[in-house]
Amino acid sequence: YTEETARLYGVLNKQLANKTYVAGDEYSIADMAIYPWITLYEHQKQDIWQFPHIARYLETMAARDDVQRGMHKYADFDWETSLTEAQLQELMEQHLRG
Repeated sequence: YTEETARLYGVLNKQLANKTYVAGDEYSIADMAIYPWITLYEHQKQDIWQFPHIARYLETMAARDDVQRGMHKYADFDWETSLTEAQLQELMEQHLRG
């Protein structure tokens, strides 16, 4: 998993070499999807300084007010544990019930 993650970081780092955001110079849904995953680089055992464009991207994204508000919603989420299939199913059902 660590090696595949490093490979994916390399692809993203190359993508960000000449762009502010993942899909270009405008913030997009791609950034909304990728940023939370990239913030977990320590848990994914990645040395972020090997990916200078991603390091810059993390700073750019973290400075955005909308990103700060969105990430704050999940600040208390325990990333160290994973949900069981039953817990995930229950969360989905709760979400659908509103």
